[in-house]
Amino acid sequence: MTTVDPILILVGGVAFALHFLGKWQSTTEKFIPWITTKANVTYFATSVLFCALAILLQPELSEALGMKPLTYAAIMCYGGGHFVARFLDMKQASEEKKAGQ
Repeated sequence: MTTVDPILILVGGVAFALHFLGKWQSTTEKFIPWITTKANVTYFATSVLFCALAILLQPELSEALGMKPLTYAAIMCYGGGHFVARFLDMKQASEEKKAGQ
């Protein structure tokens, strides 16, 4: 069994946190009421699992995709959150905020 570099986990975690905070900032809700809805819990859990899986698969995929390991972690964890949000069709809150301006 191989171990995952802690720096890789840190970079992936920071990238995911930046995406997640940006997603919340696009809403008009306070954080706790926003994160406790069923759709957002599903989004958070799915995104974290996607990021974790991407980090575990990094030795096989980063080189094949032509990326350095840290770049791969940042792109997969930040971009993975976008992918999950699009897949779950989480545009409504952002559209509501734009309509209120």
